[in-house]
Formats: sequence, C-alpha cells, structure tokens
Amino acid sequence: MSRSWSRRTLSRSIGEVAKINRRVEEFKDLHDSLQRNLHTYLPLAMDVIAAGVYQKLKASNTPDASRQMTLAALRKKSRSLMVFAGMLRYRLSLDVYSYLACLDVEVAL
Repeated sequence: MSRSWSRRTLSRSIGEVAKINRRVEEFKDLHDSLQRNLHTYLPLAMDVIAAGVYQKLKASNTPDASRQMTLAALRKKSRSLMVFAGMLRYRLSLDVYSYLACLDVEVAL
C-alpha cells in the first residue's frame, strides 16, 4: 500500500515540477518590466497566500474537511512558488529568498 502511495506521490511531484518548469520557460517571454520587478512580485504573491488567505482560513469556522483541503492547496501553491523562484535564472537577492522561505514555513505549519 505505501509503495503505491509513494509512487503516486512521486509521479504527482514530478508532474508539478514539470509544470513549474514550463512556467519558468514561459517567463522568459514576458515583458522585460515584469522580469526586472520580480523581486517585488514574488514576495507579494507569497504575502497573499500566507497572510491574506492562509491565516484567515486557518482561523475560520469553515467545516474541517473543506478547510483542510483548501489549506493543503494553499501549502501546495506556497511550495510551488518557492520552486518557481529557485528555478528562475534571474538572480534575486538573498532577502527575497529568505522572506519566501520564512512565509513558506509559516504556511506549512
């Protein structure tokens, strides 16, 4: 049972990384102003996930099963954003990576 579960999980992870890799490749074709200001947009996106949505949902009175599914989806988005930032060939400051990592940990808890 656990072997098939881990294969499915690994297969899903590989698919997610492939999708992120496609997004990284597409990013090269976006307008230069988006690329130059990525150091602003990535932390803002993580702020929306972590502070804006995740914390409010975690404290809400939404039914537990629904809330857990939504929290898991937000954790996945947070992790995907981290992977995206790591796969970019653009140099971001260490402060940006550190900030993203801190919020990703916050969402994971």
